[in-house]
Amino acid sequence: MAAARVEWLDAAKGIAILLVVCHHSLLYLGFLDIRFFPYWEINSVIALIRMPLFFFCAGITASFAVHR
Repeated sequence: MAAARVEWLDAAKGIAILLVVCHHSLLYLGFLDIRFFPYWEINSVIALIRMPLFFFCAGITASFAVHR
């Protein structure tokens, strides 16, 4: 039997993935010496939640799998 999806968890995972993709895009642009300073400042603030959110979602998903 398939497990029910948790909508807020799927949304949080999607947001975390998009934040990581945006971060890597900014890094690539930085290597090309193209820097958008407002985005770099926003990125430094988002860095505080980007990976913790991703690992929090992964931990909850893993705990669901172990519980089943």
